Amino acid sequence: MVEEDTAIRKTGMLQPGSTAALALVNVKEGFVVVGDLGDSHVVLAERASPEKKGVWRAKCLSFAQKPWSKEERERIHEAGGKLNRVYGETRLGE
Repeated sequence: MVEEDTAIRKTGMLQPGSTAALALVNVKEGFVVVGDLGDSHVVLAERASPEKKGVWRAKCLSFAQKPWSKEERERIHEAGGKLNRVYGETRLGE
């Protein structure tokens, strides 16, 4: 593992972070709860129609919460949060 870490660092492509996606499906009561972290998202694939075998429709069930979007910026400010720019990126915090 240490050798792999050293090799990755030498490439200059190391961008530490976390990512996860989760979907809890309650078939009995008919609902889905989804959550995501980082750059992962949850997408539901469903058949377009019974007649069109092999044709699927994708529906996003989670969305990126990026601080540069108007809606997310407003949500952060309404909750008392602050945004700043670090290394050219908008980040949460002071």
